[in-house]
Amino acid sequence: MDQETLIMKERELLKTELQSLKHCQVQYFSFGITATGVLFGLGVKMGDGATASGATAGLLYLIPLLVIIPLWSIFFDKASSITRIVGYLRVLETLLAQNTGRRYQGWENALKTFREKEARDKHHFLVEPFVVIAHAICAVWPLVDFRRQHRYWAINWLSFCGLGICSLYMAHSSGADPSLVILFAVFFLGACVHNADVLWCLIQGNFRYDKREELWEEVLKAEIKHGD
Repeated sequence: MDQETLIMKERELLKTELQSLKHCQVQYFSFGITATGVLFGLGVKMGDGATASGATAGLLYLIPLLVIIPLWSIFFDKASSITRIVGYLRVLETLLAQNTGRRYQGWENALKTFREKEARDKHHFLVEPFVVIAHAICAVWPLVDFRRQHRYWAINWLSFCGLGICSLYMAHSSGADPSLVILFAVFFLGACVHNADVLWCLIQGNFRYDKREELWEEVLKAEIKHGD
């Protein structure tokens, strides 16, 4: 089997993986909305009863955060995976179109080298917290500027954030234990900052499509040097 045939087969597999990732994103978002709505409805019904039931309703309003926070993070993790695959596919298509001097090595081998190089540019939250916070703050403008590209990501960020805020507000208003509300609020704030940082990286930082493509170019060229 020649190289071009291998590349075409891998290209089709990666396109299928892209479709699967996008489908997962839609499912995560839909499930988050549905689960939150169901739990809010239960909370309203229980809140209409006795005082004890109202306190229980307050707890029910916090439960959606156990769904929202992980799904929110998984959604944006999938988004970063999508941009990584798209960047690789761009290089593959260029390789197919012309002799670029790059060597095809397969997705898994290339991905290993890619992650090693990508790690150089990552800022760990515990080491450089101000970088993450600055990215989160810079992500505010893309969230409200819906004329920009990638509005889909911004809308999803706002939706998850809005659901979380509603959950905290309704729990507090229904008489949930204040210490529990504060605890959930801390985790929610952490998710807000983390996912805003990822959003910034997707739109303007190292996770954007063009940057991913540049890094893949570097990975494949480096492999040629090692192999010669």
